[in-house]
Amino acid sequence: MNFILGCRGRLGSAIASSFEPGQATMLDRPVYAEWWRPKAEDAIARFLESQARDGGDVYVAAGLLDPGAARDDHQRVNFLLVRNVARGAAMAGLRTMTFGTVMEKVVTDKTNPYYESKIMLGDWVADASAQGAPILHIRLHTLYGGGIPNHFMFLGQILQALASGKMFNMTSGEQLREYHHIDDEVLAIRTLAGSGLTGIVDLSHGAPVKLKELARCIFEEFGVPNLLSIGALAAPSNDNYAFVFERSPLLNNISFRDTPPSVVDYLRSCFH
Repeated sequence: MNFILGCRGRLGSAIASSFEPGQATMLDRPVYAEWWRPKAEDAIARFLESQARDGGDVYVAAGLLDPGAARDDHQRVNFLLVRNVARGAAMAGLRTMTFGTVMEKVVTDKTNPYYESKIMLGDWVADASAQGAPILHIRLHTLYGGGIPNHFMFLGQILQALASGKMFNMTSGEQLREYHHIDDEVLAIRTLAGSGLTGIVDLSHGAPVKLKELARCIFEEFGVPNLLSIGALAAPSNDNYAFVFERSPLLNNISFRDTPPSVVDYLRSCFH
């Protein structure tokens, strides 16, 4: 039996939909809301043991993304909860799938509570898996599809500008980003899970775009290039301007969508 935490979110919902009926149990938030607390591992293990049969994986897709949220909230949800679940799952004989961000690899920005919590989680998984813990930490790129983009994300801000007809001010846009459609991402996640891997893996397709190129394509396709102002904001110094992630050979059979046209189609669908 597989278990999924965070089924109301974009990622958790998509993972849940990828399983056939009876293959996975979707845990409601009240079940695990207090699992971040100290010494919760024993209770987590007892719960999972009472539900599990024939082994399985625990997908911890619950998470806090908004960098504007409090640091303590990020650490409770993105680190303490996930760590405790992984410990409890191991006691119950289950492997845990945790999710981070590839930015763990390229930034050291401790002023961003989201990045900080994910760096803490990745460091912990590296140590635990080196000691034999059954954990796979999958570092993700930017997801789209499966609902309206979050207002604090790049695509969410662009969507707000398009909807309101207001100027969209951005940085130089030299930052490199991979965008992954949620349906492609879940196929890749299930592929990695099926490989039996533990430790840390970057889920990459290896075809990044510069943010300015993506923005230009979007505003041109929507017929309002005059609403885009590149270079109006200061560019962050601590970001990815040059590093290109390599695709794992395990993902060679995954057909990731071409980013610019697929993102344009996605944003068009958001208006409907």
